[in-house]
Amino acid sequence: MFNLLMSGNDETLRGEPWTLERNRVFEHTNEDIRARFNDLNQAQLNEICAFPALIAYERGVARNARIGRIDRVRLRDGEVRIEYSFAPGLPEIPPNRLQALEWELGLTQYELNRTHWAVKDVDLAAELIAAGDVTSEQINALAPDFRRLFGPDAIGTPVHVQPTIFRVPQGHIENDLVSVMLPFIAEFTPVFEALRQAGQGLGLRVLSANNVWEETEIIQDIFSLIYRSKVVICDFSGRNPNVFYEAGIAHTLGRSVIPIVQRVDDIPFDLRHHRHIVYLNNAEGRHALLQELTPRLRTLSERGRE
Repeated sequence: MFNLLMSGNDETLRGEPWTLERNRVFEHTNEDIRARFNDLNQAQLNEICAFPALIAYERGVARNARIGRIDRVRLRDGEVRIEYSFAPGLPEIPPNRLQALEWELGLTQYELNRTHWAVKDVDLAAELIAAGDVTSEQINALAPDFRRLFGPDAIGTPVHVQPTIFRVPQGHIENDLVSVMLPFIAEFTPVFEALRQAGQGLGLRVLSANNVWEETEIIQDIFSLIYRSKVVICDFSGRNPNVFYEAGIAHTLGRSVIPIVQRVDDIPFDLRHHRHIVYLNNAEGRHALLQELTPRLRTLSERGRE
């Protein structure tokens, strides 16, 4: 998790204590997280102060965001006073980069236009490292009191995965390959076509298991497809158990997963706080899905390329 401190005043968040109206605390925060910390008692504050902080400015304020921590929080007369400090040695994040990372950082619509304090269930270091805005070496070089905000010393070290059920395919991730995991029933055929069009517009190949027959076991074909893909789109509509299983494979392999769904309640509880796209399975809804999906695909497909 991380704290997001967002101000619309370019004279604030320069190191001096920041005073915020109490009713702006935990705006744009998942309801489960809000309930967990909303009393702001000492035990809750101790936990919150153990998270890193992204200290940023609203859209239109030409000042860079910085990474740091919350040192102290005090409450009085409907206001909250936050003392914070910056992590020395970490690069600043320009406004255009912060806007480009809205999805990765769990920022909701219009959030960059509102002064507030939010808590996000996102691994700040992992996302900034993956996006190339911070390096694992910079994180690991921090003084211990800042370093411990970001977890174990193994930041940036990949987990070795050696499955016993699947055969690991030869080759590497194919940067232009997007795989789609969705139920194998006719009503999802036009959904897949919309996803394929979104990928085609970006020069990407979009495949589902229906497009692949290389192995004698279909699950091996699915594993190989996910293994080779840069991005995996998972449609959780209907709570299909196969899609849940395939999403778990993609997460374990470290692939970028884009959840889509027709009803939010169909998303597993453990994943509901992550960004997802809700769509309607009609012509207008699928067009809206294509429009929302395209910039996300562009961001993920370009990540890590020279």
